[in-house]
Amino acid sequence: MTPHIALGYLTIADASPAKLVYAAAGAGFDSTGLRITGFHPGETGPGIIGNAANMNELKKAVRETGIGIANISTYRFAPELDVELLKPVFEASAELGATYVLATIFVPEPDMAQEKFVMACELARPFGIELMLEFMPASVVQTLAAAESFLSRAGQSNSCLMIDALHVQRSGLSIEELEKADKTRFRSFQICDGVAERPRGHALWNEMIDRLQPGEGAFPLPQMLQCLPKGIPIEVEVPRLLDRSHDFDSRAKRAYEISDRYLKTHFR
Repeated sequence: MTPHIALGYLTIADASPAKLVYAAAGAGFDSTGLRITGFHPGETGPGIIGNAANMNELKKAVRETGIGIANISTYRFAPELDVELLKPVFEASAELGATYVLATIFVPEPDMAQEKFVMACELARPFGIELMLEFMPASVVQTLAAAESFLSRAGQSNSCLMIDALHVQRSGLSIEELEKADKTRFRSFQICDGVAERPRGHALWNEMIDRLQPGEGAFPLPQMLQCLPKGIPIEVEVPRLLDRSHDFDSRAKRAYEISDRYLKTHFR
């Protein structure tokens, strides 16, 4: 069975949201992720929120291509984040047809982190949006176990998990642990590859924006894929600094062709 294949926005992060939509659709992806804000309020970003012209351009691209929106990336959950600023993000996400908005936690105080996340879930609920928590070693929620505990404590029905192959590998999660995990909250799997040895310091951050295509590295991707629930979408997140000299369409096409070929071999 051919899985639903999405393009992770980070693969072509230098494209505007509208251009990313056209590139993803042209390459053959079923859906695409989008970033519609910067990482922090006030930061220069894609200019979608509060900009009617850019929003209309993006909606036109989605309408013309018929592509689905896999998820929306927005502000990081940081101590200074005013959660109310997420309301227009949820509204825009719903207008675009998205169901999931990604959440990454950078609030070191546990009670504050929980409070902000719960408030965000409550704001998102009327728009039909789920908060998709992504654990990563560089954030406060570093492991799958920590993410599961965080969501259980939050107790929000519109919360779920994004699983990223890079973070599975770098957090030290074993295949046996992934296989035994409660997968009822898994909503998407981001695929990429990398070297076997865990980078240190800034190299860990650098790896997040410069990855290998599936099959080019040493990650146990076939085993990871076998642990996933049936029908889960696979999101191709393979940003490569060397590829930035190529146009958006060719980068999207290459990412799709390599991942599609890999998944047809290794995914049930």
